[in-house]
Amino acid sequence: MLALTVSGQGEIRGWFPAGPVPVASWLPLRSGLTPHGLRHGHQTWLDDLGIRYVLQAERMGHEVPGMRGIYSHVTDGMRAELQGGLQEFWESSLSQRASLVPQSAVAVLDDLLASVRHTEDQDPPPIRSQNRTPVREGERQ
Repeated sequence: MLALTVSGQGEIRGWFPAGPVPVASWLPLRSGLTPHGLRHGHQTWLDDLGIRYVLQAERMGHEVPGMRGIYSHVTDGMRAELQGGLQEFWESSLSQRASLVPQSAVAVLDDLLASVRHTEDQDPPPIRSQNRTPVREGERQ
């Protein structure tokens, strides 16, 4: 919970934690990563999946301008296509994570990894780029 702090002269100083801050908390996944930056990545995924403009606009919170916005509508089929593509990205990312380190100290992630964990006699899946093109042997992304 945040609390507004006020100085002795009644000046508003800002919002600060109302209580003690936990010693352990989530660290940033990547330096400089912001929610707005995640929107850019998500838009790239939508483009990569070939999702129609009208669904992209809806998903990003934009309005489709002009006549296109009046006559274009999102269909259940469009949503199913999006869901399938995002599911494929998710499963690919779990497989890639499992091939790097097959277990996690975070219970939820470890449970997810258990479904895709690779044994030593299995070949790990190919690392796939965001454009869903397999990386060639010996190349790094």
